[in-house]
Amino acid sequence: MASWKRTHVSSVTCAKCHLELKVGSTSEVAEGSLCPLIDIEQDDLPVLDIISQFRLDTASPENGVYKVAGSTPLQVAYRLNKEMNFNVPTSISFPNGFPLEYSFVATFRMIGSTIEKNWNIWQIKDPFGNDQVGVRINGETKSVEFYVLGLEGRLQTITFSPIPILFDSEWHKVLISVETDTIVLFIDCKRFEMQPINPKGIVSTEGGTFIGKLNDSPRISVPFELQWMIIHCDPHRAQRESCPELPVRNWE
Repeated sequence: MASWKRTHVSSVTCAKCHLELKVGSTSEVAEGSLCPLIDIEQDDLPVLDIISQFRLDTASPENGVYKVAGSTPLQVAYRLNKEMNFNVPTSISFPNGFPLEYSFVATFRMIGSTIEKNWNIWQIKDPFGNDQVGVRINGETKSVEFYVLGLEGRLQTITFSPIPILFDSEWHKVLISVETDTIVLFIDCKRFEMQPINPKGIVSTEGGTFIGKLNDSPRISVPFELQWMIIHCDPHRAQRESCPELPVRNWE
């Protein structure tokens, strides 16, 4: 597994710039973005660690979170049960606005009936509870869906289907490269498909960020195990990622 330094939610570090971007600071940051104005394809670009953001590594079983073995004996993961009902203010994670380009990376395992459910592994909602951007794992259609606001304020959804290899009780890694006009999906570090996307709108940071929510009943959590989930400022990071922590699988 690639070694990234976990970033506390109150700051983002940028080793190449030799500076620390504090919450509320706009120095060296693109207007309306978390991400600094430096060249992409650098491993030291800012990373938002969702596990740290939601404090899963310090949560107790009373909150529906259990520490479990990960994809290898060296990995630690967290089982999120139905009792888990965490959300964090998006403004804490993205004090300078949500970026238009980035990579989404998640290593997780579906358990029980979650394999058959239509659920959001990660999503950002506005203050009224409306979806703005997220990644949906749809067990009903065996698909992965990326959705985001368009310029006109309506959601646009990019559907990658079918992906039967994803829907089992094994560990998998979903990687999504979000660029200006394309979305590229990788499953277990193998490129699945690239699709075009229309110009994206501005995602409000006044609402909340959620993980593991049933799509039709957003108040209900689904059980799954999470080993890794990040938002990386380099939209090409997903393309360069490797999966040494996962067994080799036959896609045929």
